[in-house]
Amino acid sequence: MRCLTCLKLSFKPLCPNCLNDLPLSLRVRVLEGVSVYSFYAYSEIEELIKSKYALIGSRILPLLSQ
Repeated sequence: MRCLTCLKLSFKPLCPNCLNDLPLSLRVRVLEGVSVYSFYAYSEIEELIKSKYALIGSRILPLLSQ
């Protein structure tokens, strides 16, 4: 399997280097009285989130949530 970001060989959809290179940016928004927490900027992980509709995408979201 290849890393979806850098295309290097990896046992997971994202290699450890690419996963560590994603910048964490904690943000809190209040929508209709509910606090919504985000850990990544949407622009940084947009392609990874949209891949959830592909066969491999179900393995990416758990990696991002660790």
